[in-house]
Amino acid sequence: MRWGILGAGNIAHRFMESIAHHLDCRVLKVSARNEAKAIAFTKQYNIPMYTLIQEELFNDPAIDALYVALPHKFHKETIIKALKAGKAVLCEKPLSLNEADVQEIIQVQNETGLLCMEAMKTRFTPAYKAMKKEASSLGSLHLIETIWDLNEQISPSSYFWDVEQGGILLDCGIYGVGLIQDMMKEDVEQIQTDQIIENGVDIYTRSVLTYPSCQASVECAIDRTEPIFARLTFEHGVITIPNFHRMENYIVEKEGKVFERKIPYEVDDFYGEIDHFVKLWQEKSTMSLVMPLQDSLDCAFLIDQIKRAAS
Repeated sequence: MRWGILGAGNIAHRFMESIAHHLDCRVLKVSARNEAKAIAFTKQYNIPMYTLIQEELFNDPAIDALYVALPHKFHKETIIKALKAGKAVLCEKPLSLNEADVQEIIQVQNETGLLCMEAMKTRFTPAYKAMKKEASSLGSLHLIETIWDLNEQISPSSYFWDVEQGGILLDCGIYGVGLIQDMMKEDVEQIQTDQIIENGVDIYTRSVLTYPSCQASVECAIDRTEPIFARLTFEHGVITIPNFHRMENYIVEKEGKVFERKIPYEVDDFYGEIDHFVKLWQEKSTMSLVMPLQDSLDCAFLIDQIKRAAS
């Protein structure tokens, strides 16, 4: 599978470190706005070409798929252009800024019949797959708790502070929302949200989502020190997941005993989603069953509702 990379920032570096291990992948070209970064990127990963013009990737017949690693507000436009140009697309989370944007992407994907997937890497780790299988044996789900406290300084020039696309919920809280969306197959009945806003973006969000048979919570912040974790409470046990965004292990409490499950990555936390996407493309599939666009739409809907509940 021949790839083009849109963006040369931190997340694109992590993608390149992972895809280097996949024998069925070659990266042919990268595009970036900054020429110095583009040159350094191509040298570091031995990529044959770079460009400052995105359209060169869209129009290159040698490229099968594009990985979108751009700031959030450019996702929708870039995905739509790529699909219309005949490219399969793997796009970093969030797929776009809101539910309406994702609906537009789905419409174009339906029209083109091309593979498009949000890179929700958490769902593709071996530990996550094992956790979901074990969870199915613990009875009904009663409570989901997720916490992501970043606890670090964010550069003033970061897109995080862009009112249009920034904030902790869209950047990090989406992992908690994605977990809740994957585990809950009911419609949410009520959402209550508390936020702290600084310079027009949320630096703290805590939201409680009430479902007919379960309650779920999402907490995310840039300036708090709680460890990153998720906890799922079932009828017959509890699963706790440390660092659930980079899941390699989880803890099960059931029948009065505690078990730690350690299930390492095949390569790293990016490799599973890359391998899944490549296999879909090789099989000429147009949709992932692990992270279908409907799930991306449902996540975007929940994020929109969480924001509205804080207004």
